[in-house]
Order: sequence, then C-alpha cells, then structure tokens
Amino acid sequence: LPEGFRYDGSRVREAHRVHAAQLRGIEEYPLLAKHEGGNISVSLPAAEDDHHDPFSFATAWWRIHRFSEAHRSFQNDSLVWVVFGQMVNILGFILLCYSEIRMVLAVRAQDTRAALGAPPHAQEAQDEDKREQEIAAQRPFLTTTGAIFLFIGTICFLTPLCNVLALIGLPKEGVGAWPCWMVVFFGALFATVMFALFAIAIMWSCTRPWAALVLLCVSVCGNLLCSTANPLLIMLWIGLSCPLLYWYFEWYPAWCRDGDHRMPDWCQGIGSRELDWDITHWGNSYKTAGMGVMRDVKGLLPESTYQQIE
Repeated sequence: LPEGFRYDGSRVREAHRVHAAQLRGIEEYPLLAKHEGGNISVSLPAAEDDHHDPFSFATAWWRIHRFSEAHRSFQNDSLVWVVFGQMVNILGFILLCYSEIRMVLAVRAQDTRAALGAPPHAQEAQDEDKREQEIAAQRPFLTTTGAIFLFIGTICFLTPLCNVLALIGLPKEGVGAWPCWMVVFFGALFATVMFALFAIAIMWSCTRPWAALVLLCVSVCGNLLCSTANPLLIMLWIGLSCPLLYWYFEWYPAWCRDGDHRMPDWCQGIGSRELDWDITHWGNSYKTAGMGVMRDVKGLLPESTYQQIE
C-alpha cells in the first residue's frame, strides 16, 4: 500500500453484513406454499415484512430460484397463465386489426370516389356504399371485442405477478404500496387502452394522419405517466385525455355540422363508433363479419380451387 494509506474495511464489512442478513432471512424463514398445484400462494412471516431489509434484486432472484427448485408446480402454473394470456392477446390483436383495417379500406374507397367524382347513383357505387355501411356497423362491436380479449389476455399474463410479489416483496413506495389485485387489474386496463390506441393510430396514420396523431399522443403520454404508478399522474392523464378525445372526435365535429361551419382539415374522423349492448346486434355483427371473410377468401381463390374446397 502507498505510504500514509490506511485500509478501512468498515464499508465492505457493512455491505457483507446486509447481504448476510438478507440470506439469513431466507434460511430462517423458508418459503412454504400453502398447497401444491393450482395457483400457489406463499406465506411469509409478519415479522419479516415489518422489519425487512432494503430491497435487493439479487436476493429477489435468489428467492424465486430457491422456491422454484423446491416447488416445480410454481413454474408450470406461471407458464400456463403466461401462454394462455399470450394466446388470448394474439386473438384480440388479430380481431382488432381485422376490424380497423376493413374500416380504413372502406374510408379510403370513399375518399377515392369523392376525389374522382364518381356518380353516387351508379349501381356499382350503391353496392359499395351498402358494403361500407355494413363494415361501419360491424366495426364498433368487433373492435370492442378485440379490446376485451386484449384486456383478458393481459390479466392472465400478469396473474403470476402476484405470486412473484409474494415471494420477493417490493419497497413500500410506488407499485409495492398497491394491493396486487389492483396492480394486475388496473395495469391490464391501462395497458389495453394504451396499446389499442397505439395500434389504431398506426393503422389510421396513412388515411387520417391528424386523428392518428391525437390517438398516438394520448397513448404515448399514458405510457409515460401510468408507468410511474403515481395516482396523481394517472388521474392527470385520464383527466386530460378523455376530454381531448371527446372534444376532437365528438363535440367539435358536431358543432361544425350544427352551425354550418367548414370542417378544418386537421379535424378528421375515423369512422362510426356507435355501440349498443343488445346481444342480438353483437351476434349479427360476428355472423356478418364471418360471412364477409368467407366472401373475401372466395374472391381471392381461383374458381376451380374454390370448387375443389367445396
């Protein structure tokens, strides 16, 4: 050592003492499952929660690894929830894309006919209008169903988080101060809303860029503010985004129509959003959409191939 240098190992000893205390807590209080199989819940002594050491990712990883080695069903149950949730998410995303892309193509066809000055009373134009009205009527039901599937899939995907939090614990600030069911439910709800808005914004970006920009801003701001898990910031996002969406898509267009004002170029609609809760309308929308898919597939296939399939 250089002359005049005196080694002080107090900080090193303190770090070893904290780490040893964390590991000692694991050994003194083994993690035991209440029952094997199914959705595992973990019992931790109250004393350990009241006098816990500072949160450590290394210790948290060790807890999960040690418990998983002792209880193999923990890994299997978590994997089942995650895989099932992802499958439902994929189904919801496909349904959402199918509904919105059909509406985008219908709106683009309307814009093309208006730009070319096609006669509205022509038979072909009337057939196209009828088909586009059917798509617009189905769109709210299909898009809402896709969003519901995304919400359910996200809940299933986040369900193992409660078991993991019971094992590792979290600091009492931020997400750790919230009950686990609130983290899963509201986390899935906000994640679904932000992802759906983002996906819809991307799909409408080439046809209605200003409307897509509004949806994209709401989605990105929600992702930034809600990820903080701060209730005030979350309420701020809700309090600003809901009035903004209502003003842009509902109030201002209605005000322009009622007052015979010219609609500015930056105020753009994204199709019909009328939705009711009559189960018959939901069933008819699914049936008509399925028939439309079969009709589209039939149009893509050569006639000889379609006859062979039949």
